[in-house]
Amino acid sequence: MKDKLVTLLRFPRHDLEDHWWHRFSKVVVIISVAACFLFSVRLANETFQPYYTFSFEKDFSSQPGTAKSIEDAEIAYDDYTFVTMAYKYSDIPEAYEYISELEERNYRSSATVDKMQQEGKLKDVLVKDLQFNYKSIYYKIGLVLTLTLFWYLFAIHIFYQTIAYVFAGSKAKL
Repeated sequence: MKDKLVTLLRFPRHDLEDHWWHRFSKVVVIISVAACFLFSVRLANETFQPYYTFSFEKDFSSQPGTAKSIEDAEIAYDDYTFVTMAYKYSDIPEAYEYISELEERNYRSSATVDKMQQEGKLKDVLVKDLQFNYKSIYYKIGLVLTLTLFWYLFAIHIFYQTIAYVFAGSKAKL
């Protein structure tokens, strides 16, 4: 069993190690695996990011979830739209007119949130992370390792074998 696993993870065709294209293919495989690893880390971070909901309502803290202030949450750029919408449709007097006026001036959501923070309008906002999974770090590690391992196996058993066949032909010819 151990020998099969080692054979699966090693580069095939050891008889070709003295050729330049064999060494070049190894470098390409290693660089592509490193790129796949970095891509997988980014994908895992985006996939397992907490989902926030925002409210200006007083009874919001009685709903399920952990209530935080907006300064304690790691709010992504995409969440700025949700903050402005929560403020616009809240029970706060003149909030609808305030956001509508900024929208007419072509303020983006991030600029609107910055302006609201400067004016102190976000001090009453409550944030809840509804979908935070405390096991997500294990899922991230599993996703990154799985994608990287599959890419490595694809690279050495499909990509490299194709290159070896093009340059050296089948193993039986040698």
